[in-house]
Amino acid sequence: MANDDQGHLRNAVLTILLRSHVSAGHFRPGDPLALLYTSGTTGNPKGVVLTHRNILYEMAAAERMGIVVPRVRWVSYLPLAHIAERMFSIYLAIGAISHVHFCPDPAQLVRVIGQVRPTAFFGVPRVWEKIRAGIQAPTLKLKRRVVHAKYADIIGSLYPG
Repeated sequence: MANDDQGHLRNAVLTILLRSHVSAGHFRPGDPLALLYTSGTTGNPKGVVLTHRNILYEMAAAERMGIVVPRVRWVSYLPLAHIAERMFSIYLAIGAISHVHFCPDPAQLVRVIGQVRPTAFFGVPRVWEKIRAGIQAPTLKLKRRVVHAKYADIIGSLYPG
């Protein structure tokens, strides 16, 4: 089945499930699904109520943008209070029949990624900065060694032993 067909089928199944729960009186699309809090970086933290409709809309939008990959293998490392982590590790993972590995300690993220070998990875900017620094660190050390060796050669040629 083509990815586009799978996406349409998945959306149809989610729509049927939502309608069946609504018609059975379990919940309405506008009912609260989750309460998250903003980080407070621009002021006091605020509670944000997400409804079933909000989450289903985001799932459909992610599907249309090609973000949803069927049977993806994720590593969850952010707090589940973070909306992006919640979307990727819970809501989209359920919709895409994915497998999520939870990293118990963010300091162990690189080790867990090496063990899990995720097929996709989401990172906030700070994580990508740390990954970049980790990649560049050996390169900078090597450059320093080369500069020090050249410097030693120059000094050695100027002042033979």
